[in-house]
Amino acid sequence: MTDEQIQMLRYLIKSEIDCAQIDGMEHGAWGWAEKQLDEGWKKLQESFTTENIEEKMTDTRKLELLLTELKSTAKRKTCYDGKGGGDYYEYSEDQDVIFDDGDRYGRITFARELLESVGESYE
Repeated sequence: MTDEQIQMLRYLIKSEIDCAQIDGMEHGAWGWAEKQLDEGWKKLQESFTTENIEEKMTDTRKLELLLTELKSTAKRKTCYDGKGGGDYYEYSEDQDVIFDDGDRYGRITFARELLESVGESYE
């Protein structure tokens, strides 16, 4: 929570207490206070769902995160690594395993080629 959100919450809690103390005979005042509180709670709730400028990632930070994720993926072994190397692939009896291997191989190869195209090493 930001300092502004904390202050808003404190104010709303205090206002709820004040509103509860309004005499039933002062119906107009109670209705107005209730409406103001509803608007205040809505504003507080929206402050959590909208992006704060301070919390937005900078473009540099986004690129650093992408490079880190790509390098992590590119370093993984493919279905061809460790089993004789080259183009050798030992097929499984299970079609789902073959599909998963192909999917993983595609993602790893894509990450490696993308890093190479921008001059980055993944080793």
